[in-house]
Amino acid sequence: MVGVLHTWGSDLKYHPHIHCLVTFGGIDENNKWKWPASSRRLYKYSRMNTYYKESFLKHLKYSYKKGKINYHLDYDQVELEVKSKEWVINNAWPTENTEVIESYLSKYINRSAVSKKRVIYNTSNSEVEIIYKDYKNQKQGEPAKYISKKISPLLAIHQIVQHKLPPYYHRVRYYGLHHSAVERKIKPILDQKLVGNKDSVRILFELLSKMLRQQNKSEKRQCPTCGHDKFDCEKKAGDMSWVYANIVGYGSNKSPPVKRVSGY
Repeated sequence: MVGVLHTWGSDLKYHPHIHCLVTFGGIDENNKWKWPASSRRLYKYSRMNTYYKESFLKHLKYSYKKGKINYHLDYDQVELEVKSKEWVINNAWPTENTEVIESYLSKYINRSAVSKKRVIYNTSNSEVEIIYKDYKNQKQGEPAKYISKKISPLLAIHQIVQHKLPPYYHRVRYYGLHHSAVERKIKPILDQKLVGNKDSVRILFELLSKMLRQQNKSEKRQCPTCGHDKFDCEKKAGDMSWVYANIVGYGSNKSPPVKRVSGY
């Protein structure tokens, strides 16, 4: 699993949650790939919700006992309030489309809480207008509409910077087969059919997906200006020197070295 921490909603309110990308299956004791029983889901939806709630509360109680939680309610009060509620885990269907996977992860890993185009500063009345999607009133089968809220500059600054992670904190974490230590351990004994050529597999799935989409379209994609129907896609690497030159302190907060103590 790859887990990505996400602390904001579309309207910049503090809403910590995790987006996860999970392999559809895993390897068994014989290093063979094991598919889930269902072709559409990893596990029963209701049972997954219950297990997540039980696991979360178990670790929360442990953190309370260790004094890691500073909250105005004790654990018993928190448990009484939330244990009876139904916890929801959004469990999307599996996909082999690598473009969907990349798009899903990249927008949570490589962007800030709000983009420039969604923030407007009105100098005449010193107000900041933040544009966001109205998911609360979204109709089924339709995209969420954009609405806006107007707040003071100081409140806007607070709502943006509260989503900046503290130094040394990792937004992205890897578990199981995706963890580097596990990968090094199991790679020599894995069935080579599972390893394969990752680039070739990825290109194959992209070609198949595009061919299937093309079959469902009666017309070719054309440039609206010249009518040309042949397109080339090319990926451009970002200029990292600009980031280091223009953002004060960028790259200075490196993770501290881990001091190993003998006997542990």
